[in-house]
Amino acid sequence: MGPVTVPPASDLGCGNFAVPGIRVHPEPMLRIHGYSEPGQAAPGIRAAAARMAARAEQLFQMDLSYRMLKINRCDEHALTLETGTILQCGKSGSNLMDCTMAVAFFLTAGEELDKEAARLHAAGGILEVLFLESAGWLGIEAATKSFANYLRDWAPPHGYALGARLAPGYGSWPLTDQKPLLSLFDPFSLSVRLLESCAMVPKMSRSGLYGLRLRPPTKAESRSG
Repeated sequence: MGPVTVPPASDLGCGNFAVPGIRVHPEPMLRIHGYSEPGQAAPGIRAAAARMAARAEQLFQMDLSYRMLKINRCDEHALTLETGTILQCGKSGSNLMDCTMAVAFFLTAGEELDKEAARLHAAGGILEVLFLESAGWLGIEAATKSFANYLRDWAPPHGYALGARLAPGYGSWPLTDQKPLLSLFDPFSLSVRLLESCAMVPKMSRSGLYGLRLRPPTKAESRSG
C-alpha cells in the first residue's frame, strides 16, 4: 500500500462558523434542576424558566472560531500538531490515534449573558440566575452540535470522517492546556479570553478539538475509480 496523501491544512482552512438561530426550551432547564416531570413544577417555577429561556435567546451572541491542522503525532501522552504545538491530552488523546487532522475551536455565547446574570444577582433574582445559566449552557450545547453536524457533512466529500471531541479540563486533558490551544489562534481576534486559572471569559464558553480520520472509499467510489 502506497503512502496516504493528506490534504494540507491550508486547503481546509480556518474561520468562523455561522451558528444558526438557537432555541432554548424551558423543559430541559427544569430537568437540569431536578424536575423530572417539568409539567408538575409549580407555576411560578415554570414561568421563571420560560422567561429566562426567552431572555437567553435574546442575548445570545454565538461566536465560534475554528482552525484545522494536521496531526504530526498522537499517542497516549500527547498530541503534536503541524505548528509544533504540543497538547498534553494524556490517555484522552488515544481517541484521536487514528486521526490525521484536528479541528480546534473556541465557542462563546457572548458577554451579554454574563452581564444579565450579574444584574439579576444584584437584584436578588437567584432563581432567574440559575435558569439563565442553564439556558446558556443548553445554547452552547446546541451550537456545538450544529458545528459537529457541519463537520460531519463536510468530511466525507473531502475524504474524512468525523472523530471524537476532546476538551481541556475533561478526562486526562488538564485545563491548563487552554493556553496552548488558544495560542493556535494568535493571528486572529477571538471573543474569548483566559483568566489566570485558565477558565474562559465570557463564562458561557467552550473550547476543544475534533479529530478527522481518513475515510475509506465506498464500494461505489472504488468501482468508479
